[in-house]
Amino acid sequence: MESTSANVVRPKAQGRCDKAKENRGKVKFPHKIGSRCYIAQTHVVKQNKYKNEPPNAIDLFKELHCSSKTGFTEPVKEVIAQMEAIMAEPTQEGQAPKTPV
Repeated sequence: MESTSANVVRPKAQGRCDKAKENRGKVKFPHKIGSRCYIAQTHVVKQNKYKNEPPNAIDLFKELHCSSKTGFTEPVKEVIAQMEAIMAEPTQEGQAPKTPV
């Protein structure tokens, strides 16, 4: 009796591999924290860099998307510039000030 499982598994595995590759290509803002999860890295950043005051969302975004070797990617630079421009806009009278969130 021949085993056909090797022939069946390969196309399935190749399909999963192709789908994963396609999904990775859709990521607009790749993180630069390696294999550590966001929550663990956020905790480390808060403990080491922001000891006395909590970081805002923009600061955390910068920390999680910056590589020590290559810095920020172009899409990340553009988003950071947009976020900082929104924060720099003056608030109109009677409106609540904008928050980083």
